[in-house]
Formats: sequence, C-alpha cells, structure tokens
Amino acid sequence: MGSPGAELWASYEALADSNSLLTDVVTNGAIHIASDSVAQQLERSGLVATRSADGVGGTVDLARTARFGTFGSVDGAVSHLWFVVLDAVVGEDGTLGQTLLKVAADAAVYTPLFCVWFLGAFVVLEGRDWRSIPRVVQAEWLELFRGNLGFFLPITGVIYGNAPE
Repeated sequence: MGSPGAELWASYEALADSNSLLTDVVTNGAIHIASDSVAQQLERSGLVATRSADGVGGTVDLARTARFGTFGSVDGAVSHLWFVVLDAVVGEDGTLGQTLLKVAADAAVYTPLFCVWFLGAFVVLEGRDWRSIPRVVQAEWLELFRGNLGFFLPITGVIYGNAPE
C-alpha cells in the first residue's frame, strides 16, 4: 500500500488522463482561491502591503476570493488550450530541448498575453468601466509581467518537464 500522498497524486493523474480540461479548470480555480486566501491573510497580518479598503486587520473579502476563483477557472481553460497548442507545435516527448523551447514560448508569448488578460479580466470582474482596460494595462502591465517572469519562469520549467499527460 502506497503513501496517502502517492495515492492522491495517482488519483489526480487519473483525473487528468480522463478529463484534462475539467481537471485544469478545477485545479487552476482552486490554486487561485488558495493563493488569494494566503495573500489576504498576509495583508491582514501587515506582512505585505494592501490596496484593499480593509487594510491591516480587516475581514476576509469573499467577493475578491470569488473573483480570483472565477478568473482562475476560466484561465484554467485558456491555459489548457495553450498547452494543447504548444504540445502540437513543439511536441510532448519531454526532452530538454522541447522543455526549453516551451519555457521560452511561455515567456515570450503566453506570459505577456496572460498579463493583459489578467488585468482586463479583473477590471470587468471588479465592476469597473471596461473602457479603463487600456489605461490599467498601460499602468500595471510591466510590473505584473516582471513579477510573473521572476516567480513563474522556474516553475514553468518544472511543469513542462514533469506535468502529467
């Protein structure tokens, strides 16, 4: 009998094999909910700066968490499509060359577009005027892009090299 972690991973891989789109949608939505929950906890504790009205010591913003979950789920579908197209163009043998090419494509194509998509989606999800999207993208894109590259570039290499098929 395997460890509970190994059994859980095997179950996850089986789900990914049987319905990869749904698995990506649910996984990405859950990751966004969890990361926003951690971010809100850090903001409430004063460990990181916040732009929320609640500020340090405020309450949990469930509407914000719901926005992240919604975005994450839709982005799970968009990311799934990206992975399918990238595998079709580059291949999916998992060689070092393919992994490096996928990481480069992710940094050069997907990440810049993701940043625009993220900023625009949150303008809409937060109920702001959609016409402000170009201004928001112009003001916030570069910082978001740099942060995404700095944090996710190493993770992307691991994902492309080891993700379950």
